[in-house]
Amino acid sequence: KIGDELFRLGCEMNEAYLVVQAHSIFERLQNDLRHREFRGGKDEDIIRIFEKDLAAAAKIDGFARTDAALRDVIAASHRTDNLLAYTVECYLKSTNGRNGGLLKNEKYRAVLEKNRR
Repeated sequence: KIGDELFRLGCEMNEAYLVVQAHSIFERLQNDLRHREFRGGKDEDIIRIFEKDLAAAAKIDGFARTDAALRDVIAASHRTDNLLAYTVECYLKSTNGRNGGLLKNEKYRAVLEKNRR
């Protein structure tokens, strides 16, 4: 709920910082669900949070088009100027652990393909 509110407020206020914080929350949550199965991470939960994570990444990319400092941070930390494409490609290429199984899930693949640029 906190991530959802940060994302909503960041979009509403056109404030990159809030969207970056939401992205961080979504990334951590879906990562925990993905890698720590003892927390009960079902595929549908991972997909739901992953969609939010990718939406935040896309919004951050939009902010980075006009915010040079944000663009520089993305480039320095990810070696790209497109956070969404970087994230999608990482998950498409990763066949280790839980992601390997998720790649066989049609809904998960559809989310990745929808966000692929």
